[in-house]
Amino acid sequence: MRKAAMLTTILAATLLAGCNDTSQTPPAASASETLAEQQSKAQRELYLREKRVVEEAPWFGKTGLGPTVEREVPRYVRHELGQVIFDKDSLKAADLEYRGAYVEHGNHVYAWQFKPVGTTHKRYAYVRVSHTGEVAMSVSSKAPRTEKR
Repeated sequence: MRKAAMLTTILAATLLAGCNDTSQTPPAASASETLAEQQSKAQRELYLREKRVVEEAPWFGKTGLGPTVEREVPRYVRHELGQVIFDKDSLKAADLEYRGAYVEHGNHVYAWQFKPVGTTHKRYAYVRVSHTGEVAMSVSSKAPRTEKR
């Protein structure tokens, strides 16, 4: 059984080493790690690399949200779309158009519009801040209310 696990690890490492984009090649794994553990580790490393990228967008600093939440919005949307910033056609912060904010059921709702590459339909990203300060993000095809505050 130990030899089979080692062969699986070697096979997975060989397949991953064959990737053309070395920026997404996961770090080398020990023989005791499962493929799922390797993939999870690779995803964490990729997320940490993406988090170090400083994006620019005209709406940064203008939403009323703090910079940490603002900078998380494009990362969240990419995650929902199955993208990372290093992908050629991935969504960038500047691709999000800030549409404004409004109050809905006691929550402050902040909205962005975007159009994913390869689609003709607009999508919307939302940040909801509850009266207790809890932050939730979502992506939807539903347009936001038109009133701005």
